[in-house]
Amino acid sequence: MKHFIKSIFFYPSVALFVCIVALLIAYSYMTYKTTEMIITQGLREATEDVYLLKNSLEELSNSKQEKSIQRKIMLIANKQLIQRILLINLNETILYADDDSLIGKNLKDAFDAPIAYHYHHELHDNRGAHIHPQRNHIIDVTLHLKNLYDPQNDRIDEGFLIMRYNLYPVIMAEKEKLQETMIWIFIAVSLFIALLFYLYYRAIIAKLLFIDTLTSQMQTVLRKPHTHSLLLSLDDLITDLIDSTKQLTVLARVFECSNDAILITDEKRCIITVNHAFEKLTGLLADEIIGQSADIL
Repeated sequence: MKHFIKSIFFYPSVALFVCIVALLIAYSYMTYKTTEMIITQGLREATEDVYLLKNSLEELSNSKQEKSIQRKIMLIANKQLIQRILLINLNETILYADDDSLIGKNLKDAFDAPIAYHYHHELHDNRGAHIHPQRNHIIDVTLHLKNLYDPQNDRIDEGFLIMRYNLYPVIMAEKEKLQETMIWIFIAVSLFIALLFYLYYRAIIAKLLFIDTLTSQMQTVLRKPHTHSLLLSLDDLITDLIDSTKQLTVLARVFECSNDAILITDEKRCIITVNHAFEKLTGLLADEIIGQSADIL
């Protein structure tokens, strides 16, 4: 970890991390606002739908059109997002429903106990309209009907309309769109950071690689192990280079001050340098023989 912090890859990685955090925060905020907007729009549409449906149902009930009422219920149930629609009498018996198997049953048979309990108190405590969101992105609608035809008893009495809108599919679809957008933004930002990193650091990286190679050669001469790391650290390279330079300086002094004549050649036997003792012994000056073949001696 310490080497990584010192490496040239640290700051681009920090920039990328900050970008990821910023995108996650932006995604969370946009998801929240989108969900809020969808629920607000759903409440508005539910309010419009339920009052239009109320007027239509009361008109059909006044003329005792049982089949027309059921067709109206099924037509509404086929609309997107409608999860459940029921018409019940004051005894909470289901008179009309989007599911024929529920007709004639009690309200508690259509829902789980907590939901049925909620409707029981909502219907009888206040006979006004109740349109509000619930958990799991459900919009709950209950509305009092002044006239509702009861085909079982062949009479017109008061009743209630219950509707449940499920906004979860719409919200998930919007979340998927947001996720796709965020992924493309992340890819674009990542490529931009990588491009900046390449343009800004390419010359620096070349020089660091040169220093690393030079340090490796120097430490080979000094018979010191040199480990190459993918995490190029300028501080580490400079430290190694300074240490190697100090040791080579000591060796250069030993070479120059030695009483033994010393000649150094490259792999082609070309003379690279000689010490002062060599000049004194042979009478040849360094400037005269450096660059020539050692075979002349």
